[in-house]
Amino acid sequence: MVMTTRYRLARRKWILGAAHAGLASISFPAFSTTRKTITDVSGRQVEIPRSPNRIILLEAQDILSMACVHPNPATLVVGWSGTDRIDSAYVRRTYTEKARKIADIGNQTSTSLSLEGVLSLKPDVIVASAYMAPGFEDNPFVQAMTNFNIPVVFSQISSNSRNKSGSNAQPASVDDVAISTMRFWGELLNQQAKAENFIAFDSLRRSHIRSRTRNLSPVKTYFEVMSTNTDCCWAAGSQTWGELLRAAGGRGLNASLGSSWYTKLSLEGLIAERPDVYIATGGDFSAASRPSIAPGTDKIKAAASLAQMMQRPGFAHLPAVAEKKVYGIWSGLISNIILQGLFMEVAAKWLHPDAFTDLEPASYLAELNRTFLSQPLAGPLWTALPPS
Repeated sequence: MVMTTRYRLARRKWILGAAHAGLASISFPAFSTTRKTITDVSGRQVEIPRSPNRIILLEAQDILSMACVHPNPATLVVGWSGTDRIDSAYVRRTYTEKARKIADIGNQTSTSLSLEGVLSLKPDVIVASAYMAPGFEDNPFVQAMTNFNIPVVFSQISSNSRNKSGSNAQPASVDDVAISTMRFWGELLNQQAKAENFIAFDSLRRSHIRSRTRNLSPVKTYFEVMSTNTDCCWAAGSQTWGELLRAAGGRGLNASLGSSWYTKLSLEGLIAERPDVYIATGGDFSAASRPSIAPGTDKIKAAASLAQMMQRPGFAHLPAVAEKKVYGIWSGLISNIILQGLFMEVAAKWLHPDAFTDLEPASYLAELNRTFLSQPLAGPLWTALPPS
């Protein structure tokens, strides 16, 4: 990663000149005599306190994974970054209103992280992602924390890169990623049994969808990454978004099949693809310029904002729009690993309505809320245009 001059100077200041930087007054956490070694999702083995209760999340949206195994996860979190990536004011409010205030220590980029802010919070452990700390142990931020005896573990990795030992750093499929991620949280929070219960529930629902879509003809779909009223056309690639779409019985656009995460198409290129189904993504962040689809938003407004997306130039020429096969999801159904199985059910019912007349994704969400999540997720998490 190429560091900015500001970040390079900050790193030198904190690692080599702590006293001169004003850190002499900060009391850093001493290694507890009661510790354990856990394996994070990158395959790194890291020693941490046995029962950490001062956690920093570099990916604020990890609060939902924690919520599947802990009754009040925000009581363990002292700081987080990238809260906009949660993409829901409802989730931020619901999960923090009965807990201590969580400090913001950065925005959506790794160079925004405040080293001063992190150190002042005296964390037991920092939970990172490859997005916010690319390079794993070679990342300057991770190295700085290591110098201050603050363990860093990874809950998310963004590619099939390899770690230093040469072994695969990421499991082969989104299903395996979900399993390893929940086992990580169970181990971190000493809630292995709850984590295994969630894995059993989620894996069963995923395998049910995969077994039924395996012999169905894939439906060509324009699955749009970060839909906005003013920008077009970002099509999902083959990894994560594309894999979940394939599991639900769809396939991406021809122009995007060779891309890992997404492809930027021209409007003419999109029209030439003639997708049979269009799935947009919305959320709470910058809701005025994108579909307003997120927990706690208005259901009528969500459908209306999806319809507004159809007013973009050229979209009337898409078969999916002409036939009203237009749908929208909250971005969290993809970015939150615990919700990806729910996305598979929702998308399978849209793509193959005749084959899934018995499928009720709402029951998946109800069971998730009732049995696992410490605070229930309100709708709308998905919406659709009214049929012709």
